[in-house]
Amino acid sequence: MWLDGDTESLIKRNIVHRYGNESLGYNEVRFGGKSESVSNITSGLTLIRFPDVTSFQRKDIYQYIPAIAEFAGQYSEQNEPNNYLVIEVKDIRYRKQLIPLGLFVFEELFNQNNLTLKEIIVVAPIGTNSPGSQDELNIVHKYLFVFVKE
Repeated sequence: MWLDGDTESLIKRNIVHRYGNESLGYNEVRFGGKSESVSNITSGLTLIRFPDVTSFQRKDIYQYIPAIAEFAGQYSEQNEPNNYLVIEVKDIRYRKQLIPLGLFVFEELFNQNNLTLKEIIVVAPIGTNSPGSQDELNIVHKYLFVFVKE
């Protein structure tokens, strides 16, 4: 999905429209490695937003993936069937090394009990043809992994 304009609000609007119930709203969770509680989830759609990577350290990367998996496991146990969990994730560079967080999160969640992968949406803003530096390309895309509770 190519987005022009405010990608954050366009992602929210499209996700809520496609997978949510406008009258129930949705839950939005943003965390960078620390576990979040599922106990305050109140609607059929939960969107986990990717944290601000400008402050990501290597230790945060190793805490982020298990924290997402723990949240997804709790979500799977505590929510009704046909509820959606959408996880936004972005590959990052750390000290010139590509960290494929999208792949790592996908591998961690693929066999999660009672959650079925419904869609993988790749989002990139329009007009991001910037080549980056001489040594590497800019990472401008993000993934939205859409899981449904069975």
